[in-house]
Amino acid sequence: HDQEKSAPSFSSLKELYDLCQHFVYDHVFAEKITSLPSQQSRDEEENEHLKKTVTMLQAQLSLERQKRVTMEEEYGLVLKNSELEQQLGATDAYRACALQLEAEMAEMWQMLQAEHPFVNGVEKLVPDPLFVPFKEPGQRLLDEMLLTVPEVHRKPLKRSSSETVLSSLAGRDIMRGHEETCIRWAQAVKQRSISLLHEADTQYSALKAKYQELLKKCQQEEDSLSHKTVQTSRAPAKDLAALHAQPKPSTLSWDPASVTSEPISSPTTSTPPEYKALFKEIFSRIKKTKQEIDEQRTKYRSHSSHS
Repeated sequence: HDQEKSAPSFSSLKELYDLCQHFVYDHVFAEKITSLPSQQSRDEEENEHLKKTVTMLQAQLSLERQKRVTMEEEYGLVLKNSELEQQLGATDAYRACALQLEAEMAEMWQMLQAEHPFVNGVEKLVPDPLFVPFKEPGQRLLDEMLLTVPEVHRKPLKRSSSETVLSSLAGRDIMRGHEETCIRWAQAVKQRSISLLHEADTQYSALKAKYQELLKKCQQEEDSLSHKTVQTSRAPAKDLAALHAQPKPSTLSWDPASVTSEPISSPTTSTPPEYKALFKEIFSRIKKTKQEIDEQRTKYRSHSSHS
């Protein structure tokens, strides 16, 4: 009887356990079913939020691209403006060097004229000064540079402090290089001009010495000719006095062959002096110096046109 009671109780316990187990699973399934729409709504919200973020980022990217294009254009204008400023500074430096060279050449020319007055006569043979004036070519170069620059590039640009510092440093380096080149070129031109002046001075001194020697020789010849004319004029006077003292011969005994007349030398019958050859040499050297000056002027013009 006890076994019969225990069997139904065991079966009832199993049924109860199964019922509880199914009830738990059904409850979890019900929760999953109820929570599924809410999870889908959260995913959709997150997706919408991500779409908005992507759209915003794309707008920011396009704006940054536009800013970059604008900055590149401004940077190009700044570079062109800095190049023009450097060219203008180089032109001013060349003009200053040219003015300094003109002043030095004028001073040297005045010193040469003061030391050698003969140069004042030779100066008239040279049509132009030794070097071409530098003001007009520099002004023409500046005008051409300004004409080739468009109107947009002439407008002043607003720059930040960092860009100003960078451009000033680069400009200083370039100006330093231009100044060194200008100084070397000026020294070379100065040495060439000094050598030309020394050569002209040496030629002038040699010609002056020859001219003085020729003058002395001509003076000696004139003195000797005048002395001879005085002696020949005194000799006929003595002969006439002797004839008056002696008895007059008859006209029939007079022999023309017995009278010998001494030829009187005159400056016109003597050999011409060497002044013609000397002056020919002077003018040939002046012509050679003028040709060298023309060659130097041509070289300078070609150098200024290339630069």
